[in-house]
Amino acid sequence: YPAYFSRFKDILDSTFEVITFEESCTRLIASAKFLEMPLSLSDPLTSEKFKQLCQKELDELVATQDILYRVKQLIDDPIEGLLGIDQVAQKLNLTKRTLQRMLQEKSVSFQSLYDDVRKTKAQKLMLSPFASKDQIAKQLGYASTSSFNRAVKRWALE
Repeated sequence: YPAYFSRFKDILDSTFEVITFEESCTRLIASAKFLEMPLSLSDPLTSEKFKQLCQKELDELVATQDILYRVKQLIDDPIEGLLGIDQVAQKLNLTKRTLQRMLQEKSVSFQSLYDDVRKTKAQKLMLSPFASKDQIAKQLGYASTSSFNRAVKRWALE
């Protein structure tokens, strides 16, 4: 343990189940009961107001972007991998052109949704110490590792 750890040991030991240092990654592991503990400075009225605001925003988002959510979910098929527009349209029982029109009404293209899914999936996969960039590039359908590397650099600039 680092020298400063003794000052925080009691608090950290009562809060977290596992505390390790000098590991390959940083993480905190806490029991579920910790997440259910009330906050000492919480205000029930403010909490309720923010819950209502969050629910309102979520409802508006679902109402306006339902097709976007469904398309993203279908692109990332757990069995078939990343699906193209023809396959997604088929799963939605739409023609390719109808799907394109619906997405255009939301001011978004299928390619941008596909790229978002790829980016999110890449970010998750890159957290794994067991996955190489070559493997990730292949899994995400990139033609080469260098194509994948260019995409990662592009995402960093966004």
